[in-house]
Amino acid sequence: MKRLSIVLKKLRESRGMTVMELAEKSNTGNGTIGNIERGANKSTEKTLEKISKALNLTMKERDELFSALLPIDVGNKIISNISTINNNALLEMIEIPLFDSASAGTGSFANAQPIGTVDIPMESSKTYYDDVIAITVKGDSMEPTLPNRAIIVVKRGLEVQLGEIGVFFLSGEYGETVVKRLKYKNGTHVLESDNSFYKDILISSEEVTKCGKVIKIVIDNIDKKRSDSLVNKIENLNEEQRKMIEAMMAGFEAINKNID
Repeated sequence: MKRLSIVLKKLRESRGMTVMELAEKSNTGNGTIGNIERGANKSTEKTLEKISKALNLTMKERDELFSALLPIDVGNKIISNISTINNNALLEMIEIPLFDSASAGTGSFANAQPIGTVDIPMESSKTYYDDVIAITVKGDSMEPTLPNRAIIVVKRGLEVQLGEIGVFFLSGEYGETVVKRLKYKNGTHVLESDNSFYKDILISSEEVTKCGKVIKIVIDNIDKKRSDSLVNKIENLNEEQRKMIEAMMAGFEAINKNID
């Protein structure tokens, strides 16, 4: 439980408390706090709740403390979801068309129609989104950045700079629309895959058309196999760890109700 010990020590010191002072205020005993900070005690939800109140933690700090008791990948996922929920709740949402491929979304197929819509936070003026679309990624060439079946948000016509991910139409021998990262290597522009298994695509100005720039990535449409992996990890947690997740989720609902 090294992660828990680091988080607790950081939060305690941020309040200017000694181990003894925190133990007294939280009514947990000197040995309990010391053992947690040394990584010798796994702690419990009840103990962390006492510590949380004694330190007068913010909601964000409390979530960080409780998630440190979970496996690191599950804990980080929960913190990430909290941040996304809180940030998105403060922004107006806008509906954009969703296409099932890069070719359809960028007009490579003249009669392509959207397969649905996606709601995203409106982080700029409404007119900015006139040429913004969502596209479903297919394949693993851009993993781990873009998992298969993730949704990307693309601003059509927006210039793609070196190092950025964009949507490109390739003429010549390829004749396809791809989602790649624009790079410059050995005096040549290339379209690079984030998955090192794939080779770079050498391009020239005559062969490639920049269709748009990826401005946002939505990772909630990934392969069922991948999405199930988090579910499987949660299912393997013990009863106490599950109760902690339930307590956190109840906290999320309370936050949303307050915002509403």
